[in-house]
Amino acid sequence: MPDLILRITGSRFLSIGKDPYTSLWLPGDAVTLYNPNLSLHSTANGVTSTPFFLWLQKNFAQLPYCTITKIWWLFQEVCFFISFLLCWQLATKRLQQMMIIVVTTAFFMFSYNWWLNIYNGQMYVIYLLAFSITTFFAVKYKKFDVPILLYPFIILIRPFFVFSLLPFIQFKKRALLKIFIAGSLATIILVVSTNFIEWQQYFAAMKVYAGEAINSKDWHVERTNEYYFHQTLPIEACTINTGKINIPYSGGCLYSIQHYLAKMGIKCSNSLIFSAALLLLVGLLYYFFIQQKIFNNTIKTVSFAVLLYFLAELFTPASRNPYGMIQWMPVLVVILLSKYHKLTAIIIIGLLLNHNLITLKYTKELGELLLLIVLACFVFMDKKINTIPIENRIIVD
Repeated sequence: MPDLILRITGSRFLSIGKDPYTSLWLPGDAVTLYNPNLSLHSTANGVTSTPFFLWLQKNFAQLPYCTITKIWWLFQEVCFFISFLLCWQLATKRLQQMMIIVVTTAFFMFSYNWWLNIYNGQMYVIYLLAFSITTFFAVKYKKFDVPILLYPFIILIRPFFVFSLLPFIQFKKRALLKIFIAGSLATIILVVSTNFIEWQQYFAAMKVYAGEAINSKDWHVERTNEYYFHQTLPIEACTINTGKINIPYSGGCLYSIQHYLAKMGIKCSNSLIFSAALLLLVGLLYYFFIQQKIFNNTIKTVSFAVLLYFLAELFTPASRNPYGMIQWMPVLVVILLSKYHKLTAIIIIGLLLNHNLITLKYTKELGELLLLIVLACFVFMDKKINTIPIENRIIVD
């Protein structure tokens, strides 16, 4: 679990007052700060989690790493299974339930993307669970209380959730009051848990990763510390680098906007430019969302929140990998259950491409693009989707 040990060592550095985003093990440091899997490319050490999340797991990080891996694996499986159950309960007929089982098991539960989550010790299952809970309450109870009360706290873990919160505001007094209360509590927790310097260090690391995304020489620094890379240490159990594992096919990468522009010969690591472009895009989409009064449809509102999240992910400076695709599960289940057959066909093609079951150049990227197009069409298409008989669909608003 190489990504897990990055977060754990980050929390351990944080707990002793060192910069969790640039610090490395040095002679005299505790062996628990040593990461034998680390391969440096720049001044940053690979940690991408927010200071709040590093603080949140500080006590957990003090356990032996071998114990941590087992606990985190179990946590991932439980979160995924709960997400699956919530999606399964969205169906109203046995045939729909069978379809959900087939799609979720083939493309999510037993997929290579989920295996990568387990192998890397990733944390995307947290966001999958958040979207699954949101979708469940929106479909079954036509309520947005969960995202309104939960997302301000998740923003501290995943800042992109600030965009997912937008569609649920709807400028209603009660919703605004709930967001104000939840936001105030989240702010208090933020102030108590972390400080300004740690967040400065976090955003400084993000700038470095933006440079890495376009292979910028400005951020490339050789840090071949002879003690770190060449000394044999009595490292913790479960952290020994066992070498490359034979995998059925390449994991590939779902690149960010920075990557794609770099491939076109346009190299820019200025985060302000990408932030401005993202805000403009989100603003335009939000304007159309309000103008078309889509917020009257709870399912489309949830789908729009997920769409904004994935668009924000495209602008991240950190590397993106196929394990992030598991976050698609609840919103794709909703679209499949809508019985809009053209979109269903495109979803299946997109998932096949994303799982390399159809081999083309930039296969995974094309698969993700098709899913984004489907999601945008589902949110903004005209009301023809509502011609489906009520008994055959779950979208009843």
